[in-house]
Amino acid sequence: MGLTFNFIILYLTIQVGVYMASGAFLTNGDYKADNGIVHYVINPMYPIPDTNIAKYIETNHTFSILCDVIKSAGIVGPDLFRALEGGNYTLFAPTNEAFQDMQPGELKKLLSNHTLCWHTILRHMMNGTYYSEGVFDDQPELSSEGTYLHFKHDYQTDDSWQVEGIPVIEGNLSKTNGVLHMVHHLIPEPSTYKKKRCQN
Repeated sequence: MGLTFNFIILYLTIQVGVYMASGAFLTNGDYKADNGIVHYVINPMYPIPDTNIAKYIETNHTFSILCDVIKSAGIVGPDLFRALEGGNYTLFAPTNEAFQDMQPGELKKLLSNHTLCWHTILRHMMNGTYYSEGVFDDQPELSSEGTYLHFKHDYQTDDSWQVEGIPVIEGNLSKTNGVLHMVHHLIPEPSTYKKKRCQN
């Protein structure tokens, strides 16, 4: 049985690149061996992912409301569960607590609005695999919705980090088709910066 790793390349500048494999920094690479290529990493790629993003959230009761929102979103667009079974994605996964923190009646309103569910899920997704070490405070990244996500790290006190001001409760959960970061609050619809729609 073959092993699956998620490889990404993120650029700090045009000249300097950051290379990562399943969240581990590659320090040196492209060493030829008799049976392949060897790359050096700083930390071990462990645990080995054994399930995809869709399967993980479907079997974790912490994300039961998220599953309902994804199902509702599929009524007006492609099946996001099927998309999250493959591909290469980053998901900032809102827990049940995130949805229960909404104003009274807002969750019911969300679930009944399939288009709103669609945009909500895509706002929490990114195309490609982004671990906490691969996003930077001065480098916004596009969500799958086409909106910019901003990040902030607290390097002095600990390794905590935020997306759009929302703390990541548990992050860097490697899956066979990307990575999942758990959040207890919903990423709000942007109002202070212009949306940039992704081009097909």
